[in-house]
Amino acid sequence: MLLDNLAALFLLYLKPISAISRILDRGKLWFAVAAAVAVSFLLMTGQARYLQQGQLAADNSTQAASAVQPGRSGMQSPGGIQVPDGADPTELVARNSPLAGVINAAKTWIMLPPASLILPLGALTLAFVPVLIALRALSGFGSFGVLMRSDYLALLMCALLSWAAAYLPVALVNFWMPYAPLQYVWLYGAAQLFFVVLAAL
Repeated sequence: MLLDNLAALFLLYLKPISAISRILDRGKLWFAVAAAVAVSFLLMTGQARYLQQGQLAADNSTQAASAVQPGRSGMQSPGGIQVPDGADPTELVARNSPLAGVINAAKTWIMLPPASLILPLGALTLAFVPVLIALRALSGFGSFGVLMRSDYLALLMCALLSWAAAYLPVALVNFWMPYAPLQYVWLYGAAQLFFVVLAAL
């Protein structure tokens, strides 16, 4: 069952019509929610690592400015991070590692869930899917109340998996290379376009 749902998720990249048919036939709502939450968490992890890198740069600047040895400019750690005099290279590398980003993202998730994790999924659940059903009702497929009872969960499952498939590449890129997010604006645009296409299908 889990493998079927995973196969349907990745099939959205190759054969979206077949994948949507498989989702409607054998998909599970719990898997769609879990996949969307996991992708959202990965996106937030990349953002947290970016903020962490900014804090690290600020700390480095502060330590470098307060250094009392004017003849030395600091050294470079094994991770490629410029280490000011008096700083511990091991500590700086650990603070810049992917694991530190995951821990930082978990803290952010606990402290601020609505803004960073829940909001996009809540928008899908409470706004996007009901709007689609309202458009179907206006198109003559039935009354809004009947369609909400019969189609809501199926459309929600498809929307969540489509969102997860669209933003998974962005989440992976941001997780591994999170320090220049403006360079990946085109990725977000492509992900949004791909999600719109999947939603239309």
